[in-house]
Amino acid sequence: MLPDLAEVLCLRVLFFLEERELCQATSSSRQLLGFHADGALWRHLALKRDPRLGERALDLLLSRWRVPERRPEEWRAACRQLSAAALPIWPGDAAASGAASRYASAARERRAAARWDDLERGAEQMPQEPNPSVFGRSTLWAGQSPHLFRLAPDLLLAVAGGYYSEVIGGAACQPLHDVALIELGVRAEGSQQRVRITTLIEGQGSLERMRAADALRRNGEEPDYRGPLHTHGAASDLDAATCRAFFFGGGAPQGQLTDEASALVIGLGRAEITESGTSEAPEPPLQAHWERIHTEGEAPSARQGVRGVVFEGRFIIFGGREQGGVCLNDVWELDVSEDLAGARMWHLLACEGRPPSPRVWSSSCHAEYGKWFIIGGGEWQFTPPADGHDFCRLYILDLRRRQWSALAGSGPEPGLGAVPAAMAASLVSLGGLQLAYLGGTMPHMIGPEGVFFDWSRHSSWREWYVRMDRPMVFDRKTQQWSSRRVCLGTAGSETIGPRAAPEQRVSEILLRSHFAAVHMPERGSVIVLGGSRYLCGEYFHDLLELRMDPTSATHECAATTADRTLQAEAEAEGVVGALPPAFPVFIRPFRDGSRLTRGLRGRFRGMLRDGHIGLLEYRRMLEEG
Repeated sequence: MLPDLAEVLCLRVLFFLEERELCQATSSSRQLLGFHADGALWRHLALKRDPRLGERALDLLLSRWRVPERRPEEWRAACRQLSAAALPIWPGDAAASGAASRYASAARERRAAARWDDLERGAEQMPQEPNPSVFGRSTLWAGQSPHLFRLAPDLLLAVAGGYYSEVIGGAACQPLHDVALIELGVRAEGSQQRVRITTLIEGQGSLERMRAADALRRNGEEPDYRGPLHTHGAASDLDAATCRAFFFGGGAPQGQLTDEASALVIGLGRAEITESGTSEAPEPPLQAHWERIHTEGEAPSARQGVRGVVFEGRFIIFGGREQGGVCLNDVWELDVSEDLAGARMWHLLACEGRPPSPRVWSSSCHAEYGKWFIIGGGEWQFTPPADGHDFCRLYILDLRRRQWSALAGSGPEPGLGAVPAAMAASLVSLGGLQLAYLGGTMPHMIGPEGVFFDWSRHSSWREWYVRMDRPMVFDRKTQQWSSRRVCLGTAGSETIGPRAAPEQRVSEILLRSHFAAVHMPERGSVIVLGGSRYLCGEYFHDLLELRMDPTSATHECAATTADRTLQAEAEAEGVVGALPPAFPVFIRPFRDGSRLTRGLRGRFRGMLRDGHIGLLEYRRMLEEG
C-alpha cells in the first residue's frame, strides 16, 4: 500500500512541478527518478498540451525509411517547449532581467550569438544540355510564395511558388510546380555537412503543361493530374495524421486565379529489384503525388494571398484577394478527414467576435493547439491605410469555438517595440511561449505615385522592406513585442563577396518578402525558403537559417573553414546599423562590380526554364553581370 501511495505522489509531483525546475532537480526518490526517465509519461504530458504530436502516420512513414521513433529525451524536450513555465527560446533584455541569475547569462550569450547563414545559396547554375530547360534534380526552386513543411528534425518538404518575368512587378505569374525533399546536415566528405536537395516532382511552366494536356486530349486521353495550376499565393498546411499537405487557391489578381483544392500526398518510394533479385533502397526514398479534391455546392471564390490551417480533419482558410484586387476576411472550412474520393462541400463559417479587417498576404501560424494566430497583411496600396494599426494587431481564431479575439498588448507601441505594418511576412511559433515575426514588404512606403521604371527616383527603396536582421518577437506571457538584432553570418558572403560592406549584404539578402519559414527546435533555428522582392523584379531560390542558438552540436560541421572565418568576423563586427539611402545594385555602372543580385539571377533562371530567354542570352547575362 505504501509503495503504491508513494508512486501516486511522485506522479502528482511530476504533473504539477514546472518542467524547468524538475529537470534541474535531483532526488533520492527512486520512483521520481524513474518517472523522470519514463518517455511514456513525458509523451502523455506533451500530448495533453498539443495532440498534433501524437499524429503517427507521418512518424510511422518516416520510421520505415531512416527517421527513428522519438526517444524519451525528445518527448521531454517537446514537453518543456510547450509548457508555459518554459524558458524563452529566444531571450531578450526583458526575459534576461526577469529571470534568475543562472538563466540571465545564458540569455545574454544566446541573444548576442544569433546570426543569419546561407544553407543553399541558389547562385547561378547552368542547365544540363542539350535541353536548356533542365537544371537537374538537385536544383532548389522556390521563388515568390513557396511552401515549406517540417517532416522531421532534419527533413523538410518544399513546394515552389512562382515568379514574374517583368522587370518591375507584373500581372501574369509564372508558376513553379517543383516539389523537393530537403535533408539538412547530410554527411559529406571529411567532417563537413551539407544540404541535399532531391526533386520529387519536377516543375513545368503553365504553357508547357497546357500544351501537353491538349495533346493528350486530342488523342482521346485524359491527362494525369499534375497538381494545382498555381501554388503561388495559395493557402496550405501539412496534416501529419494523413501524410498530406492541402492547398487552396493561388495565382495573380490581375492575371489568373484559381479556386482549386488539392492534396500533395507523401509516401515511400518503391524499392528497386536488382538483377540478382535483391531489393535496393528507392531513390528518392520518399515520393509525392498530387490528388485533386472534388467539391460541389457553395465554395470560396478564387483568390490568392490566402492563409490556411488543418485542424482535426478540417482545412480552414482565411482572407485573400479576388480578381480585380478586392480583399476578403471570410473563413471557410473543408472536411478532409477521410479518403478524398467523392465530392466534398465547403462551409462558410460564422465566427463570433470582431474579425481582422479584409486583407491579403497576412501572416499566420498554429502556435497553440486550436488557436490560429494571424497578423499583418493589407490591401496592397501605395499610401498608408486609414486603419493601419489593425494590420499590426495580433488576432487569434479559436478553431473549436469559432471565435475571434485580439490580444490587447499586441498593437503598435512607439519606440523600439513598434510592429511594422508588413505584408507577406512570416509568423513562426517558437515553442509554447514566443512568436517570431520576420521580413515582409510595406508598399504603403512607396507613395501615391507608385513605382517608376526610372530607378534613380527610388533611392529609398530599402524602406519598402522589413529587415530580416531586425525581427520582432512576441511574448505570450506578457503579451508584448520586443525587437531583436541579428548578426550577419555567412548570408550573402559567397554571392556578393566576403569583403562586401555589411549594409550591402543585408540589402541584397535580408530584405525580402513572400518567403516560407519553419522553426526547427532541434537545431535552435528558423529555416527560410525563397521569397522575393516583387517591386524590384527579384526572386530567390535559396535556403537561409536564422540560428538563435549557434552553439548547438547540430551546427558543428555545418560550415567550411572559410565560412567559420566569416562567421567570426561577422560576430566581431556585431549587428549592422541603419541602411542609408542608395540606388538598387542593378542600376549602378559596370565599373562598380557585378549588377546581378541573387534575386535577379533567380528571375533569369526561371525565364530560361520557361523559354522566355534562350541559353545564349542567359549565359551572356551571367557573364556581363
